[in-house]
Amino acid sequence: MDKHARSKPTLEDYIIDMETRPPDSGRGEADKDVWAQLHQKEADLLLAAELGKALLEKNEELQKQQEKLIDDYSVKLEKLEQDKYILKRQLEITSSENDAVILELQADIKSFKEKLEAQEQVMRAMEREKNLLIEELTAQNTRLSNELKKVQRRRTPALSSAAGNQRAVQSTYPQHTGPRQQSRQPQKRTPADPGEKE
Repeated sequence: MDKHARSKPTLEDYIIDMETRPPDSGRGEADKDVWAQLHQKEADLLLAAELGKALLEKNEELQKQQEKLIDDYSVKLEKLEQDKYILKRQLEITSSENDAVILELQADIKSFKEKLEAQEQVMRAMEREKNLLIEELTAQNTRLSNELKKVQRRRTPALSSAAGNQRAVQSTYPQHTGPRQQSRQPQKRTPADPGEKE
């Protein structure tokens, strides 16, 4: 027997054989050899048995493939679930960290805002004090300037009078110089008499 004869019949072979088999011819069928009919039916039974076996093997193969696909799908699904859980945890951690950072930034912004407001209040207070000081110094300068003008106005006649008096004194001072100088000269002693005792 050749290689083709030893191969197992397939479902396609059975279908082709059934389609190509000539239909029964009624009376002519009775004229056929009984042994040939029995042989044909035996061949059909063998073919059907082989076909059933092939179908069973094919079914088992398909079932194994299906089980393998299910296992592969289960493994992939489990990995996807693990990846999903990891991503979810990472998202929660990232979200928590972001919330903490946001809270910290909000606290910093609030602190900076309070400090800025305090500095603005200090600046406004310093500005008010500066304006008050400027006003006070301006008033003091004005008052001192007015007082200085008053003093100068009072001193001008006095200085003029003092200058006149000084000139008058200087004009009369040389007349009294001679007698005073004479009176200040020491008197000369005359020689004592011989009979005068010391």
